[in-house]
Amino acid sequence: MNLLPCIQVSLSAALLLDAARAEDDARWPAAVTRERAAARRTFAARCAVAAAVDAMELAPPGACA
Repeated sequence: MNLLPCIQVSLSAALLLDAARAEDDARWPAAVTRERAAARRTFAARCAVAAAVDAMELAPPGACA
């Protein structure tokens, strides 16, 4: 099994992703802005849910009943 292609992709992936994002920013600035705002909202919601789950797991039995 030749791992060289996998290693090459892993070394260049971040640079290629940054280039693609910059290209998207230039082509569709309104869409990129809209998608980033949506991503911030969903990220905040996921963090809030994770914090609530953590709080429930740390609570003593019967504390929320």
